Formats: sequence, C-alpha cells, structure tokens
Amino acid sequence: MTSILIWVVMLAWAGTAHAVIHFVPDDFNNLQQALDESNSNDTIVCRAGTYRGPFFVWARNITIASEFILTHNPIDIANCIVRPSNGAPDNGCFVTQPADSTDTTLRMVGITLSLGRAITVGNNKGGGIYIRNRTADIKDCVFKSCLAGYGGAIYADSSVLTLKRCFMPGNDALYRGEVLYARHSTVHIMDSDIGPDGYFMPPSNTEAQIDLNSSSITISGTHIHGFGYGPEGSAIFLRAYDGSVGYMRLHGCVIGDNSLSFFLVGSGGLGPNELTIDSCLFTENSLPFGLWVPSFIERNGTTTITRCTFENSTVPPNTAGAPILNFSQTRATFECEQNHFHNNYGGTAACIGLGNQFNPSQGRVQRNYFSNNSSWGYPTWQSRTIGMGNVGEGVLEFNAFVGNIGYAVYTSDFFWPTSYALHNFWGDSTGPYEATRNPGGLGDTTNAATIYDEWLLSEDEIPDTTLYPPPNAADDRRWTVPSTWFISNVYPNPFNSEFRIELDGMTGADFEVRLFDLLGREVALLHSGRTLRGSLSFQAPSDLAAGVYFLHAKDHLYAETKKVLYLK
Repeated sequence: MTSILIWVVMLAWAGTAHAVIHFVPDDFNNLQQALDESNSNDTIVCRAGTYRGPFFVWARNITIASEFILTHNPIDIANCIVRPSNGAPDNGCFVTQPADSTDTTLRMVGITLSLGRAITVGNNKGGGIYIRNRTADIKDCVFKSCLAGYGGAIYADSSVLTLKRCFMPGNDALYRGEVLYARHSTVHIMDSDIGPDGYFMPPSNTEAQIDLNSSSITISGTHIHGFGYGPEGSAIFLRAYDGSVGYMRLHGCVIGDNSLSFFLVGSGGLGPNELTIDSCLFTENSLPFGLWVPSFIERNGTTTITRCTFENSTVPPNTAGAPILNFSQTRATFECEQNHFHNNYGGTAACIGLGNQFNPSQGRVQRNYFSNNSSWGYPTWQSRTIGMGNVGEGVLEFNAFVGNIGYAVYTSDFFWPTSYALHNFWGDSTGPYEATRNPGGLGDTTNAATIYDEWLLSEDEIPDTTLYPPPNAADDRRWTVPSTWFISNVYPNPFNSEFRIELDGMTGADFEVRLFDLLGREVALLHSGRTLRGSLSFQAPSDLAAGVYFLHAKDHLYAETKKVLYLK
C-alpha cells in the first residue's frame, strides 16, 4: 500500500515515470545533500525534525515536502521545520539558483520556514525563501517570524509565484515587503492566512506587508488580519512601489482587525492598471484615511468594487480622516456596485467621497446598501455617509439609505451649487428629509444642494443587474461574500407562545431560519434573505403541539442549530 501511495504522489507532483522520491535522512544524511544529488522532477520528503539552513536549490524541477504530502496530517507541517543554522543566524531558509526560464518549477509542500534572516549587505532578500526566474508552487506551508531587507518571508524576482493554504504570521522587513516583495513577477495567493505583523528591528521607512515592483497580484479566499498594532503603528497592506503594476485583484477575502493608514497605496503616485476588489469582507478595521488616496485611483485604468461588505470601520479620535472609498478624481474609471456599508464611523464622511463625475458609464456608485453609518464630519461637524461635490445625473443612483446618522448624502456647495442623487431609496416612501423641499420626508437626510427628486418608493425598485457593462465583463466569476453571523441568544426558552432570536454580525444573502420537529419535519420558515445584527421573532400557531423543536439557521458558509422547548 505504501509503495502505491508513493507512486501516486510521484506521478502527481513530478509528472513523469522517471522521477524518484528521496527521504531525508533515510536516503541522504541531510537536506542539502539531497538537493545536490537529486535529478530533475525528483521529490524530496523530509521526515519530522529541524533542518538547519540556508539551503541552496538548484535550477531544476524539484519538489521539497514534509511527510504531509503523504499523510495530509497538519502535524507533519508543524514538525518539519527549516531555519538558519546556529552558526549562520543571519541567513535565510532557502535560496534558489536562477533558472533559464519560468518553465523550471519549484514545488514546496507542508514545511514550516521559521526565523529566516536576510539582513546583511549582499544577502538581504527573502528571509524565508529567495526565488528568481522560475515558477514556484508553494502549498500548505508556514512562513513564521522571518526577517529580510526586502521580502521578510518571500522575495520573488522575475517569477510566477503561487501560495496556497499558507500561513504567514509575524514577518518583518527593514525596507520593503514585510511578507512579500515581488519584482517583475506574477503572484497568486489563495486560501491563505496573512498576519499579524512582526517587529524585529526599527524600520527605515513606512513599510507595506506586500510590495510590488512591476508585478501583478491576485489574492483570493485569504484572511488578512492583525496588522498595525505593533510599535511601528498603523500599517499599509499592499503597495505599488517601483515600476508599473499590471493588476491588483482581491476576491472573497476577509480583511479584519487591522489598524491601517491605507490598505492600498502607490509610492510616487503609482497605481495598478486594474484594481478589482470583489466579494470581500472588511470588518473591524481602523481606516483613518480610507482604503487609498485619491491619486492612487486616478491613475488606474479601471477600478471595480463589487459585492463587498464594509462594516464596523472606525477612525482614531480627532482624525480628519477620509471615507472608506474615495472617488474624487476626474480621470478614474470605476464601478462601485452591490456593496453593503454598515455601522462604519468616519472622519469627513463614513463611506464614500465622490466628486467631479458626470458620466455613469465611466464612473458610478449604484445598487449599494448603506445602513447605520456616521462620521464626525470634519470640518463642518455634521455626520455624513456620502460626501460629494460636482456630481452629475446617474452617477449616484439606485442605492438604499436606511438608518444612517446625520446626512446620508451631503453635497458640498462651496465650489458647485448642486449635485445629483436621483432614483435612490431613502428608507421610506416619503423620500429623504430635507428641510426646504421635503420637510415631510421620513427617510434618511440630505441637504438642499442635493437634487434628489424623483426618488424610489421602495427597495424593490432597485434593479437586480447593472445598467452598464462592467469594466471586467469578461470575468463573470461570482465569488462568495463571507458572512460573520452567529446566534447570540434565544429567549425565552422554554417558551409558551413566542420566542426571539438575537443575531450578531451580518448574514449571507441566502440566509434562512427554519423550525423543525423531532422527526425532522419543517414546521415554519422564520426568515429568508440577508439580515443584520438584531432580532427575529416566532409566534407559535395555535395548532402547534407542545414539545422539543430545533431551530436551524444557515447560509452557504455557516450553520447553527438551537434546541427550543414549547410549553403550550
């Protein structure tokens, strides 16, 4: 059975019947000897233990793995550790020889790279691994507490790098890229965990977790957390530092519990040709200056922010601040649709800044939902969810504003007399409250400089699909927006006529709550559809028999079941 398993693994990872699997220390005394004497397409499996590097990887197709590749037991990842030797503490864990092209592939599976150091002159790139001119496919690995001048965990130069199911806590850099520095490379990060940040030496300048130099990056299904709370203060996550950046794409990620000066930034005014943030959850972040500075977006070819949730963002006290998303430039091409902004607190405005936009086919904020947002409203000290100026018809349209504090939409008339916010739902069929033209409006508030009439009478009038071709119409993949909900209480329990369900967090769009009897038969559907933190109630029908019932709440990511007792 073991030989069959090894043969399957060899075929899967090496792709040829001539490949050989070597075990260390069974077949070679140490890992470097195995790397020196193995042939192209071989696989090196490291038994449990600590391997003292640095290790030099030759320019050939090779797979380096722990026994996890055979067992799929996570304990094998933790037990296979590569770190610098006691005699060379200022060295990284792995250094790869430059290959002739990216047709040469390094595969790494199930290894912990710990305490790698690359901080000396001539050896300051990639504390965990330095990759140059090859394809690197790294899966199920841990990069922990590594430090370098550039690329604390990973430095990729002229390479194609894929990271899948990797954990990257506590890494640091002196100059660029605490987690990753990519130069002339294409990077894919999937289903991984990045954070929290590390702190080993005082930085020479403001660092980012990921720095891109003439590179492109896609991050999907990844948890980004815990940055900006160390001695260095608030952090930057992703930066275009040198050279042009092709694209930055984030799909289905959770970005939570960070203190960020910016999420994205371009040094020297650089920005990517394409920025896409789709189906991501931003929760519990400190964002004093928003996700980006306006000049970052101005230089983009296209910016697409769709199907995201932004909740519980804050700014530090007495910070003038900026909204989460700032579209205040004239040359930006952007689409901001189908996002949910809930319970955010900002400086000048909580959620969106919008200015100098007249063509909705070029830039638009449509079909978004804004609820319970507020700001301290510098410099007029009036709370705003959206602040705008010089905005034409159709740009801010088909949105829902429900329960926002102060002004849901505030138009600055300092330079321009009016801006448009037509065909939005303001939380009530009577429209927005505006003291001069609609004092009887029971919906959210706007000001006289905003042209808001005609408005939508209900949320149901918001179109289900975009009215314009999106910038990335060819990429129609739908990612899942992560949910954050849980049932905090069910009361009274036991109950004799009615009970209430207390929910925390935000559910997915397919959320539903059903009641079942002991035989698994459905008794009632209590709720269907997205909902926010609050309570749901159930009134027992007269023909419901006394007994034990099960309350089942679920969406496609999470489910909970609670037992309730009905005393008739």
